[in-house]
Amino acid sequence: MTKKRNILFQAYGNTGVKNECRYALLQLSTLPDIEQYNVVLYTDDPAFFKPVLALFVHSEQILLTAHSIQQWRGAINFVHRVKIEMLLHFYSSHTGAVLYFDTDTYCTAPIQALFEKIENNCLLMHEYEGNLGKKNSIVLKKWERFFNTHTVATTNGAVKEPQKIAMWNAGVLGINDQHSYLLKVVLDLTDKIYPMFPKHTVEQFSFSYYFQQQGNLQGANHQVFHYWDLKEYRLLLQQYFAALPANAPAQSLLKLFKAIPPPMQLMQEKMRYKKLPFYKKWFSKKWSIQPYLNEAVSNQISNHLQG
Repeated sequence: MTKKRNILFQAYGNTGVKNECRYALLQLSTLPDIEQYNVVLYTDDPAFFKPVLALFVHSEQILLTAHSIQQWRGAINFVHRVKIEMLLHFYSSHTGAVLYFDTDTYCTAPIQALFEKIENNCLLMHEYEGNLGKKNSIVLKKWERFFNTHTVATTNGAVKEPQKIAMWNAGVLGINDQHSYLLKVVLDLTDKIYPMFPKHTVEQFSFSYYFQQQGNLQGANHQVFHYWDLKEYRLLLQQYFAALPANAPAQSLLKLFKAIPPPMQLMQEKMRYKKLPFYKKWFSKKWSIQPYLNEAVSNQISNHLQG
């Protein structure tokens, strides 16, 4: 039996997160080869996603209850622990290659090449961010200091030589059946580190640490854009999706999607401002998403939907 190629999302709680996921699914539905993939969504709101999932030939929703979410956050009560538990739950009843996407990502190119890499026993994460201790990264320098002052035991011994450990972004994960055993050790390491170092990148470090040990870890950033530093985009998505009723059919959502400014454009604008020398920021208008959130934009949305 041919094993499926699975695409996983998790979207629960915050409406902004659900709108990000809805946007990512709409973008995904436009890929030329999308009919060959099985789209799996873990959510607490199946009705919210029913219209957009109608765009896919193969899809399924798995209900997340408040109890299961809290249980998956674990004794450490860590939000990103849910991602690891979700993948473990998936592999308890499914097989095949998996591409997991955070909601604040979207595909910019066909993803067949990513699945081919996974099926050839490569592991994927979104992109390389640098080794621990990287001079121009406060986050990575803090990680190096942590391991210089703490001993953390793993299944293969204590974490050593932190400066040689690479951090990869976990907004995208690619894994197959052969490597699914790694999920348990990733979970274990996360549970050990987080009480000592309660940072939002602990799960990311755990994936990075074990995935790179396999010697076949590669990036997915050429096919997937991750707008992790653009939370303002949720305001824009809220404005656009509010133009349609909650039960709007899939084709109406797809028509609306084509009018939404892509997050890559806005992220690039924001990054250009953030990278300006401090003295130039004095004379430059601070970047804001507000120009995209005015009455004229609302009129444009209405005109587009009526056209």
